[in-house]
Amino acid sequence: MLGFVPQPNLQFFLQQFSLVTPLLALDVRTRYEKSNYD
Repeated sequence: MLGFVPQPNLQFFLQQFSLVTPLLALDVRTRYEKSNYD
């Protein structure tokens, strides 16, 4: 499966993933804290 994915696409995916992950973590944390306050 992994060999089927072209290398540039994998590189791009990893780049996007490393950019999006902190945002997702921040979003989850914000929601969690909001639900805690309510």
